[in-house]
Amino acid sequence: MPGKNKSLGRIGTSNIVIPGNKQSFPEEFHHKSRLYYYSSLFNTLEVNSSFYKVPMQSTFE
Repeated sequence: MPGKNKSLGRIGTSNIVIPGNKQSFPEEFHHKSRLYYYSSLFNTLEVNSSFYKVPMQSTFE
């Protein structure tokens, strides 16, 4: 329909700060942050703290 806003589905992840074995990442990401790696796969992620307080600016950097 012309002029109709079409929403896109978004797929993402949560809990990217939980410690884990980064060796399971592809080799080119071993020395990168988890956020950097996940951003190469997904176009969104969940910030779980948003219901408890306003997130710090550094959360989004």
